[in-house]
Amino acid sequence: MGTMKTLRNQQSGFSLIELIMVMAIMLVMAAIALPTMNYAIKDYRLRATASSLKYVFQQGRFQSVKNNTMYSIVSAASPGGGTRVFVDLNNSGTWDGVEAAVDIPSSISLQTNANSPSNSTMSLTNASGYTNGMTSVSVNFNSRGLPCTGSNPCNTTKGYVLYLQDSTRTNGFAAVSITPAGRMKTWFWSGATISSGKWY
Repeated sequence: MGTMKTLRNQQSGFSLIELIMVMAIMLVMAAIALPTMNYAIKDYRLRATASSLKYVFQQGRFQSVKNNTMYSIVSAASPGGGTRVFVDLNNSGTWDGVEAAVDIPSSISLQTNANSPSNSTMSLTNASGYTNGMTSVSVNFNSRGLPCTGSNPCNTTKGYVLYLQDSTRTNGFAAVSITPAGRMKTWFWSGATISSGKWY
């Protein structure tokens, strides 16, 4: 009886070799999963930034209709780095702390049309009449909530497409389109490169 107890005590637990093997397997699995997780985090950040940018444009349009006046959505340097896009309710050119705003992280930048995928797969009506891409935001909404150019009352309607690029990826593009009627949509690029793929 005493011998059986001793044998059981000697056989319980894991050996050092077994623990090392388990740790090695866990490290290999973590190394495989890390790039996928890193890509997913960057993709989420880009999508969230595009959605937040669209929200700021929607707020600008809403405020223009509500107050029956023209408002501009503009951009300025963000204190934490990157770019801040905001509804300029008092036309000061600076964010006043109460205006709807989004901070675009420094790893994501506004891009021109030349540095972004073509908008030909966006199915925009009269896409040639749109302002495509800008590195600093300047979009107006008149008192009827229509995107426009010029000073108040700003009656010349215009469509816009703003491009965002994640600088850490060659195919990391998103966009926000605003039709001349004021409809907005976020877009994401499916291609592996700037020239092959489509917006969805």
